[in-house]
Amino acid sequence: MGRPLANRYPYTDVYFHARQTQPYIHTSIVTILDRQLKHHFIILYRNHVRLPRNNSLARLVKEDCQVRGELIVMKLSSVNAKTIVNMRAGDTRLSDFAVAQ
Repeated sequence: MGRPLANRYPYTDVYFHARQTQPYIHTSIVTILDRQLKHHFIILYRNHVRLPRNNSLARLVKEDCQVRGELIVMKLSSVNAKTIVNMRAGDTRLSDFAVAQ
């Protein structure tokens, strides 16, 4: 077996701006099934009418994007869904798909 997974505690608050407009960070856990493999992602985001439009997300979504604010996507371990792991080559495509949904 491989080495044990270490607990990681990312400090994401520094990446979210305009905290006085929207101080709350929402969390969603998404599971994607790709070729019989489950991939888990955690998406942290803020959405508020006074925040700027998210142009990166608008490019991923084919429809009119109404999301205003920022988001962060991190990959969760398939062994322990409470552990954050490094994203690998194919995970970018899967995380883009998860966010677009």
